[in-house]
Amino acid sequence: MSAKLCIDECHRYASDWDCVCFTVEYRKGPEFQCPRGQLDFMEAIDHVAANADKYGINKDQICIGGLSGGGWIAMGAVVQYVKAKKPCPAKCQFLITPMVCDELANTPKD
Repeated sequence: MSAKLCIDECHRYASDWDCVCFTVEYRKGPEFQCPRGQLDFMEAIDHVAANADKYGINKDQICIGGLSGGGWIAMGAVVQYVKAKKPCPAKCQFLITPMVCDELANTPKD
């Protein structure tokens, strides 16, 4: 998936929730190994927070999220903040069917 594929959904969120949405393009494997995508997302969060005035947003109300692999990236970015002992600018996150476990992939088939 790409950030462009999420634009329509972001428009819906922005309209329904009266918020500003950003879509983030992050590098993916196999060319880029984990945690590169999570670090890309972390850099995007930092950029939005640092430029909150420019974007007309309240930096104290940043929420991050993602769908499937993007949910894993969003969750992993928060883990990267913890590992770096750096405060995360996001106050909450929403994860839509996050890809956080591949157990089913390893389940024997009947």
